[in-house]
Amino acid sequence: MRFAPSLLILSLLAASASAAPIGRILVAVGDVSAQRNGKTVPLKARAEIELGDLIKTGPASNAQIRLTDGSIIAIKPVTEFKFDDYQFTGKQDGTEKGAFSLVKGGFRTITGAIGKQNPQNYKVATPMANIGIRGTFYNLAICDSGCFNPDGSKAKDGLYGGVVDGKIAVSNTAGEKTFGNDEFFHVASANETPQGLIAPPSFLQDKLEGQKQSKKEKEEGQAEAKPQAQTTKAEDGGSGFKGDSRAGVVTDTGTVKTEPVVGASDDSYKATEDKTISDTPIPVVGVKQFLLAHSFGDGQPYGAYPNEITEFHGLSDFIFLNQEPVGVITDAKDLVLIDASLQDIGHAKDTGGNLAVFWGKWMNGTITVYNSNGSIDIDTLSNFQAVHFIGGVAPSSLPTGSVTYNYLANASTKPSFSDGSANTNSAVTGGSVTINFTTLAASASLTLNLDHGGSLGGYTLATTTGSFNPTTFGITGSGNTTFNTGTDGLNCGAGNCPSYVAGFVAGPGGTHVGLGYGIHANTLSAPLQVNGVAAFQTGAQPAAVTGSLYPAGTIPQ
Repeated sequence: MRFAPSLLILSLLAASASAAPIGRILVAVGDVSAQRNGKTVPLKARAEIELGDLIKTGPASNAQIRLTDGSIIAIKPVTEFKFDDYQFTGKQDGTEKGAFSLVKGGFRTITGAIGKQNPQNYKVATPMANIGIRGTFYNLAICDSGCFNPDGSKAKDGLYGGVVDGKIAVSNTAGEKTFGNDEFFHVASANETPQGLIAPPSFLQDKLEGQKQSKKEKEEGQAEAKPQAQTTKAEDGGSGFKGDSRAGVVTDTGTVKTEPVVGASDDSYKATEDKTISDTPIPVVGVKQFLLAHSFGDGQPYGAYPNEITEFHGLSDFIFLNQEPVGVITDAKDLVLIDASLQDIGHAKDTGGNLAVFWGKWMNGTITVYNSNGSIDIDTLSNFQAVHFIGGVAPSSLPTGSVTYNYLANASTKPSFSDGSANTNSAVTGGSVTINFTTLAASASLTLNLDHGGSLGGYTLATTTGSFNPTTFGITGSGNTTFNTGTDGLNCGAGNCPSYVAGFVAGPGGTHVGLGYGIHANTLSAPLQVNGVAAFQTGAQPAAVTGSLYPAGTIPQ
């Protein structure tokens, strides 16, 4: 199964053709409003965008908007952005069009179906130039005495832009120039030719002051900055899927930092009537909250951020397209879009038939993270590289005393290697998680067969430290992996491979545990990680269901 978020992930359409919204607010931070019919309308997450709206953001504020054609527009602080003309019926019929105006400030966008199907009908007007596209991902910013270079000097006024992917045509009375991948430009006025830049202006990306402070605190607590390997196009900044301990992320000790965010998502959401004007069905989007843990090896050396190869993200919004997960908004308000193959899926229920946990992994594609601090990370996965995830239903009650959860047979993804090596015979074969709900101590062990490029060995991962957080239901732990039998392709020996786990207690009665794990192999030639997720149960629970991510009726539609 493959999904293309740039076209379909966030397609929404209201039932009434006469007053149909053209999009919705995905995230609103700070002061975000719309000038509509002479009135100021405050906007929060889920709010509708209408044709003719002039979106305004205040200082230290921003917004992310999804349009019905799948476009995503991220509006920066102190910006005015207007929806002048827009039409999209859910199909390619030649009538699709989009015309917008950037009055002041800046934005970044991934264009959707209009830009891909009918690019000649897409344009953005600015005081300095008009922008046409060829199906792309780009940034624009207008500077009017308010933009500064890294050395503190004031940047020249005018329109600045850059292209991440695709092409854009920049035109005004002085002529037209086309810019492509990783090219940047400046237009001083409506009468001056667009000029190429040799490097991206630092102010093309926006970072809110509160979020910048959180990032600074993180960096001061680490010995060195983490390299951005496996990330093909990235601006600096942390990803909620890459170890950021910003507000809302569970730390190594199991505590949670929180930071107020305007417009937090509700528990579940579904699009209104999923029909076009011609009554033709279009893809349905649903959003529902689940606990989330993930595991991903980025091929970097063990060091400054050793535990981030697996993380717990608390309650996160899963975005479903036609009932398949194609995106996540983490508890840190990072937007994760998936364009990859979904594999190794399964779910488990409790004895009452209630969904407890579900799992899978994404391979052979891209994972794009729009961080809440304004930066972007794009991870490219090969045929064997994978981002593993496990989701769960937050408990309504928890067990008492000390409880052991045993590995639920077949409730795991096949382990993957960060170097993309084939892993034909790799598997989780057993294990357990023990939690003392009084002392909040937690421990975990896993037995695994790991086949790294034909070197098959048996291993045991065992934590030496671990904790449970009863507020977030999160589990964190660290330890080592030991080689047992076969060929020691990871060179773990008697516990030489640092290992980490992160997950949660799930199910209405706390009957299950979802756990991500990551192993740093003790290899000298190149850094190597092993990753996967697994589910555990206490008592006699139903068998795992493979090939199905969740029971019918679980996701809003």
